Amino acid sequence: MTAKFAFVPLFVSLIFAVITTVGAQFAYGQQGITNGEWRYYGGDAGSTKYAPLDQINTDNVGTLKIAWSWDSPDLPLQKDNRALGSFAYENTPLMIGGTLYASTSLAQVAAIDAQTGATKWVFNPESYKAGRPTNLGFVHRGVAYWTDGGQERLYIATHDAHLWAIDAKTGKAVSEFGEGGKVNLTKAIPLAVSARNYTMTSPPVICRNRVIVGSSISDGPQNKEAPRGDIQAFDARTGKPAWIFHSVPQEGEFGVETWENESWKYSGNTNVWTLMSADEELGYVYLPFGTPTNDWYGGHRLGDGLFGEALVCVDATTGKRVWHFQSVHHGLWDYDLPAAPVLCNIKVDGRAIKAVAQITKTGFTFVFDRTNGKSVWPIEERPVPQSKVPGERTSPTQPFPTKPAPFERQGATEENLIDFTPELRSEGLQILEKFDHGPLFTPPTEKGTLNLPGWAGGGNWWGAAFDPETGLFYIPSLTAPIIVKLNKPDAARSNFDYVRGGPAFAAGPEGPRGFPLFKPPYGRITAINLNTGDHAWMIAHGDGPRKQISEIVGKDVGSLGSGGGGPLLTKTLLFAGQGAGGRGGRAGGGANVFRAFDKASGKIGHLRILLGLLVVQAIPALAQLPPDAVILEKVKIPEAQKSLDLCPVYLEPSDPKLPTWEYKSVKYRGSKPDAREKFLKDPDKYAKAAEKQRFINNFVQAMSTIWCPVTDEITPGGMTQWKRFGLTFESCCSFCDEDFEEEDFAEALKKLKARAEKTYELIGAKYTEGAKSPVEGAIRKPKS
Repeated sequence: MTAKFAFVPLFVSLIFAVITTVGAQFAYGQQGITNGEWRYYGGDAGSTKYAPLDQINTDNVGTLKIAWSWDSPDLPLQKDNRALGSFAYENTPLMIGGTLYASTSLAQVAAIDAQTGATKWVFNPESYKAGRPTNLGFVHRGVAYWTDGGQERLYIATHDAHLWAIDAKTGKAVSEFGEGGKVNLTKAIPLAVSARNYTMTSPPVICRNRVIVGSSISDGPQNKEAPRGDIQAFDARTGKPAWIFHSVPQEGEFGVETWENESWKYSGNTNVWTLMSADEELGYVYLPFGTPTNDWYGGHRLGDGLFGEALVCVDATTGKRVWHFQSVHHGLWDYDLPAAPVLCNIKVDGRAIKAVAQITKTGFTFVFDRTNGKSVWPIEERPVPQSKVPGERTSPTQPFPTKPAPFERQGATEENLIDFTPELRSEGLQILEKFDHGPLFTPPTEKGTLNLPGWAGGGNWWGAAFDPETGLFYIPSLTAPIIVKLNKPDAARSNFDYVRGGPAFAAGPEGPRGFPLFKPPYGRITAINLNTGDHAWMIAHGDGPRKQISEIVGKDVGSLGSGGGGPLLTKTLLFAGQGAGGRGGRAGGGANVFRAFDKASGKIGHLRILLGLLVVQAIPALAQLPPDAVILEKVKIPEAQKSLDLCPVYLEPSDPKLPTWEYKSVKYRGSKPDAREKFLKDPDKYAKAAEKQRFINNFVQAMSTIWCPVTDEITPGGMTQWKRFGLTFESCCSFCDEDFEEEDFAEALKKLKARAEKTYELIGAKYTEGAKSPVEGAIRKPKS
């Protein structure tokens, strides 16, 4: 499974690195990350995201300004080829010896001078030539660093499923690693086809001279036979295979009995698409696994299904399992473990514990002794709702930690409905009753089930941060419900009994009057004391729909929260980014910002940097932003229709049998015989009206091509195209296609219409109701 976040871009990655670098010049010798260097994606091998730096503090954080910005080497490639576009930039650079090492969305690697932003070198593996990667397309999170004290190498797992070793000083491939510097990762994985159904988006983790790699596997399979998400390890020097850990146990292996009817023979996915963590001292690696094939129906894979949605500790040298914990039995909700587990040393009831804390999409935090897998606080198996879908057999219980308490709202229930006014709650209740709903782990149905949290979380790939001095654990999260509806697929195309369907594939329900259906916060940051298991504080992160709801309520309702990003923790401050667009950000809007918080209380500091200059990769999910903010500037409108195609008076298709006339070097033709006469009585008025109308037509046509009605996002290009309502649409992800249900497609099309209406308003035009399509509505614009 892959992040659906996927889908909030981490816009602050470069500024994270800049802050770490600036502090490093004055912070040598302090406790924490060595010399202020950010050597791992999560800061250290334990993913704490903590840098004990204090040059930037509460006294001066408000004076920070952008020192430099950097243009990705992807930009020229994307300019020349729209199919290489990306909707997000999720990289966090490493910083070693004053140099930043970053991957790009197209899996290029760049070395950047941390003081000036100048590019030192770029390595281009050209993995994009294999085609658009499955799931999220061209999205990549970073590289891994290794040194033996002499050699310095970077490792990147690319979209075409190769592991490359790069000389960190020169930017050249290390010829003695694998074959010419790379290893083919598909060779050992049955059914894997690079880019199409098997790709890489996250960096490897390195422990005991082993380079350990996960994978991203197609979330929209048509058949129950799929590639497994086996974990592979390679010798850091030579690239020779060291071991493979089977994510779906094979014959004779531990856990194979949890796959009934020999479903282990064909079932796949169960992959680690996100980040991993390692303990170099113990020699252990911690693997957060995802859901087996397919995410929403398990009738073909009855049983608990190890190691689906399990945290697994393996020996880094041998790959042997040390211990495991399954967070979801027989998963049906796409509740992948979404983030790297955080390794932390805590003290509970006077007992020192080497711990590992794993956040989940469900909003739980599971805390274990990382040496043996024993839970720090009791975990209870509690009864959960059962499925009535034919062929399905849900687990009777699921694990619930007794501590810490959940950091997110759980359950699509009446008590969680929006309740700012009695009217809003009543309207929300009517919407809720349209779907099957209930507490956490209510299974998918043919009618359609509301899941809260949805597949974006809760927690997501950016993970959490830990403060070793205070024991506080900081988790940014989302409140993002979704609708899951099970459909019977076309037997000629699929051998599944059921596949995921329903409205707007990645979307949740629209609440009363367009507001969220459930209570805020819609994005939050929660601080938990891991020495006690108690919550220290929780804040709503960002305003969300504060203004709109306040107008209805008649008073300021305060910050409601919206989609956020990853945390960065220093000796005095907690930093967090927030993007206005992207998956998971539907509950709110606003600017892309970078905030500083008092880490003891959660009170916002003085820093609020607008991040427009830091979006160095691709623009984020344009479909989530109002047209006046982005669309009019960024969407390339096709060449305007010829004036002859549109009557300037009646704003209808012109009649080719009628004569033409010219005004200010532009030729016109009417749709009725009297059009020319009326035009010449007030030519400026009619010429301007025609110009507006051509813009509207072209805008909507452009939007229909670049907007995916399934995911409600801008399409990166190069995916499946189909026609509906006289418009051509293109999918955003590999699992979006023309089989989307007609009634649901019509509902999704309303969102396109709303964007068109906004555009009409900006240029003083008006949309006509009753049209079959936005284009036809534009043509039927009132003659006045």
